Amino acid sequence: MIRLHFWSREDALRVLRASVRTSSRAVALALVVLVSQVCVALPSHGEGAAPRPNLILIVLDTARADRMSFNGYRRLTTPNLNALARDGIVYRHAHSVAPWTLPAHGSMFTGTLPAEHGATWEAFAKPGESLEQALASNFSFPRPERLLPVRLKRLGYATAGFSSNAWISRRTGFQVGFDAFYELWRESDTYRKEFGWLPPKVRTFGHLPLEIATLSELEDGDGGKVLRVLREHVARASPKPPFFWFFNFIDPHFPYSPPPSWRYAFSEDRDLAERTARFEFHEMALTAGARPIDVHRFSPLYDAELLYADACIGRLLEWLRERKLYDDSLIIVVSDHGEHLGEGGHFSHQFSVAEELLAVPLVVKLPGNRLAGSINQDPRASNLDVYETLLRAARGRPPGAAERSASRDLASPASFRRQFLIAEYQMAEAYLEASQREHASFDPAAHRGTRRVVYDGKTRTEFVQRPGGPLERVGPAPSDAAAAEAVRAALERYLSALKTRKLVPAGGAVDPETLERLRSLGYVE
Repeated sequence: MIRLHFWSREDALRVLRASVRTSSRAVALALVVLVSQVCVALPSHGEGAAPRPNLILIVLDTARADRMSFNGYRRLTTPNLNALARDGIVYRHAHSVAPWTLPAHGSMFTGTLPAEHGATWEAFAKPGESLEQALASNFSFPRPERLLPVRLKRLGYATAGFSSNAWISRRTGFQVGFDAFYELWRESDTYRKEFGWLPPKVRTFGHLPLEIATLSELEDGDGGKVLRVLREHVARASPKPPFFWFFNFIDPHFPYSPPPSWRYAFSEDRDLAERTARFEFHEMALTAGARPIDVHRFSPLYDAELLYADACIGRLLEWLRERKLYDDSLIIVVSDHGEHLGEGGHFSHQFSVAEELLAVPLVVKLPGNRLAGSINQDPRASNLDVYETLLRAARGRPPGAAERSASRDLASPASFRRQFLIAEYQMAEAYLEASQREHASFDPAAHRGTRRVVYDGKTRTEFVQRPGGPLERVGPAPSDAAAAEAVRAALERYLSALKTRKLVPAGGAVDPETLERLRSLGYVE
């Protein structure tokens, strides 16, 4: 068993002082904010409590594995997740099965790969339609009985979902199986177009004054709203264990504009921060290649968003400890995908299956903190495995032969087995055309087709299949000829057996609020 070494409190303070170019009071802020109390009554485990664990799935949207301080990042972006990692298993080289939100969440909720469950760009690929027309529809999964919350509900779990991302919504069928499902993005005001709300001290000096770090400010961002709605849910529903809670924290997603006390944690680039807060930059144009600024400048703001999201997750974990729910719960923190911040000329998370998008953080805290501090290096571990891990913990029967699942159990890292992991990305013509309208130099032809990456435990091999064309390898093949042949054969077997499951229209047009939220996230012109 390999043991993780995490920073001590003294090490953390030293690194924070060295990396955060702000006043010394920012150091105090980073520590004080994370231990604030949240007081809500919730039934705790006691005599006669259900033997099955509570299940908590936290998806840190758009989070890169290499920006987590528990993975060795030079900036202290995740002090609370560092503590969670000490109590659990870190899958150091885990990967997503898709580089963007909808297919990645679809895989976590179904235990199947994107082309199998169908929640991809191809689901919206209707000939002759614009992107906005294609997205102005509601969809649902063809086999809702397979969805994770449906299965857990049938096993006796109380279920609640808290989504800050408009892709994870009723319009895409993710509410099925939840006793309560909250679309938090409907009330989000994170993407403001005015900058006057920023306190003068911060706007003028770029400091992080301790006195403005209040509970209300924490709740000013999307992550804070998750905490508020959770409190309201518990007060209203009084859920009894065992329960399954799903959270999507979207804060690291563009436009990288956290609440003011976190805004300048790693940078004093006030010009960019103000322009970002005014929503001057359109993500879709930046993704297509427009460069009104050097996109590398966004990097410290992105890290600040991670620090803010970590503060929110820390508040949630502390709340669980207060209710005596933490120790006996199974808690998974994972990302749906990463983010490009200028690497290779890319930005955001489309048109690529590079490691910046597919490498994701993954921490699994088991009940009783079993296997605490252990680490697994297998690159074939994936967010896909959330499905099987939670079902087995709930003592649900694994899917049978008639319900093939690609998911594996992460609760047993020593026996984790998978020969190949496949990640895939399907593109829609409507999205390519919309991208070209955003940036005239964008070349749609270069991005037509489906891209896949195969991980065999030692190598990473990328393939592309263009419309009507053969399967082509992109980049270097494994140096071992037999390994290269095995990788291609595995992918060809998958493709030959593949029966793509398109999403099924549920009828009706998407509401204007949803369409506007997708536009604010850079998915609509």
